[in-house]
Amino acid sequence: MKVIVTGATRNTSMAIIRGLASAGCEVIGADERKLPFNMHSRYSKPYYSYPSEYHEDFLDAIITMIKKERPDVLLPVCGTKQISEHKMVIEEHTKVLVPDYKSFMTAYDNQLLLEECKKLNIDCPKIWQEKDVLCELKNNRNRTAPVRFVLKPRADIGGSRGMGVFHDEASFKHLKKRAEKYGSAFISEYIPGDPENMRAVNMLFDGNSELTAYFTKKKSANGHNPAVSALYPSVHMSRT
Repeated sequence: MKVIVTGATRNTSMAIIRGLASAGCEVIGADERKLPFNMHSRYSKPYYSYPSEYHEDFLDAIITMIKKERPDVLLPVCGTKQISEHKMVIEEHTKVLVPDYKSFMTAYDNQLLLEECKKLNIDCPKIWQEKDVLCELKNNRNRTAPVRFVLKPRADIGGSRGMGVFHDEASFKHLKKRAEKYGSAFISEYIPGDPENMRAVNMLFDGNSELTAYFTKKKSANGHNPAVSALYPSVHMSRT
C-alpha cells in the first residue's frame, strides 16, 4: 500500500510515517516547508513541496502530486481543512482519510465541539458567557483563590496560539485583543493540571460508520503532542 502523508516535517507526521513503514507501507511525505539540507524521514523518499494550505494553488499541487505518485490513500496531517473541503475532487484520484466538510468543521470549531460533547454527555469544560465572566472577575477582587477562565479561538489552529488563562479584567482585555487576529474566540472553564495530564482518543471509521482503528495519545510537558502511544497494532490496514 502506498500512502501520501502531508505535513511530513512535523513530529506527529514523522511518527505516522515510521509506523506506516513498519507496517509494510510505501510512504510519500509532503509539506509546505523544508528541513535544513532537505532532510527527511529515513522511512520515505525526499519530501514533496506544496504551497501553503491558504494559497490558491494548494489543491492543484496536491492533485498533481497524487497523479504522479498514484497512492492508495492520502493521509492529511496538515492542510486537513482544505483537503476536507475538496474531498470529493480528491477522491476522483485516490482515497482520503478525512471526514466530510460539515463533520470536519464541527470538530474544527472548538466551541461547537464542546457543545456537541455536552449533548453526548462527554465531560468537557463549561462554556461561559462574557457577561457572567465579567461578574466573576469583579468578585475575584475579593477572593484569595480567584476563579480562572480560558479564552481561546474557535478555530482549531493549534499550538495554543491565541489562547490564554486569566482571572482579572486587565488580563482578559489583553487576551481578547491578542486573539482577534485568529477570528472569533470564546471563554471556557479552566481545568487545573499540567499539559502531560491531557489524554486524547482518536477513532477512525469507514464509509459504513464501522470502527476500523483507534489510538490514544498524551501531551508532553512542553504542550506538544508526542508520538502516538498506541497507533499500532490497533490500526487494521486492510480495513481502511
